[in-house]
Amino acid sequence: MRWIKIIFYTAIVLLTVYAVSMLFVDESKTYDFTEDLPFPIGKVSDNFENMQHFSEWKQLTEDDHDLSYTFYSPYHGTGSSLHFVNRKDSLINGDVFLRYANPPYTFKYQIFSGRGESPYTIDIKLQRKSDALTRVFWKLSTPKQPLLRRSAAFFSDDEIRENFDRSMSRLRAVLSGKVDRENMLGNIQYDSVVVEQQAERLLLGLNSSAAGKKEILGRSVELTYAKLHNFLTKDLGRKESEFGETEMITALENFRENHVSYFLGVAVKDRQPLNDNSFTYRNLPASRALVIYYKGNYAGMINKVELL
Repeated sequence: MRWIKIIFYTAIVLLTVYAVSMLFVDESKTYDFTEDLPFPIGKVSDNFENMQHFSEWKQLTEDDHDLSYTFYSPYHGTGSSLHFVNRKDSLINGDVFLRYANPPYTFKYQIFSGRGESPYTIDIKLQRKSDALTRVFWKLSTPKQPLLRRSAAFFSDDEIRENFDRSMSRLRAVLSGKVDRENMLGNIQYDSVVVEQQAERLLLGLNSSAAGKKEILGRSVELTYAKLHNFLTKDLGRKESEFGETEMITALENFRENHVSYFLGVAVKDRQPLNDNSFTYRNLPASRALVIYYKGNYAGMINKVELL
């Protein structure tokens, strides 16, 4: 009986000391970071305002490779939101809300993690330093915590900093990819046959076919791409920045017939197990190719195919 009393009173003393010590711990913590990005403010702003673009680079969990996203209308600007969940562990989930957007300068987010009732808040301010340089001011506030949970609720300063650095590194990569694509499209010479060195590529896609009429074939390609895009983003959890441009492969003689069989795919960096037999991988070896770039109507495209 005596030992029970000793243990009981010792526990009371320790709990009291702990509670008193927590009075000196802030109920939430605030972190301020600054980063310079070598891109125009308009291009940077779009990746904060558009929730789908935001999900491409913002690290929401420690390992977000297996995250699946659901986006809610409106998809950009004030009031846009997304829900994320880990496909392998549904307990890892959360919601992101863009509460205020004043593009291209300020954005305010709330991020709810799991069953937490209080959100993380992120205040973003973008400052134009030059035509090609944008400064990002990033202010993160952790959720407010009750007295007895404060010591266990906070991430370390190093973890918060690492999350920010990873997010900025991803944002740089996303922006670089978009700029490279714009530069490539801007330098294209249309309607001329050229010889290009094609790099080796791994395509993920599916086979399809349709009547060789403009409306029917066009609709078939749209539906096939929608199916492919949904499989990439929903089933495999790939982000837009993780796969390349869409490629359609078919035999030239198909366009002279009434039925076109084709393979529609996108370039990916590596193989993942596929749980749907409709999709397959195709390796394209490095080669020299005759290429013609064309922009216009369907009839004009057929003429360019004949020219090739």
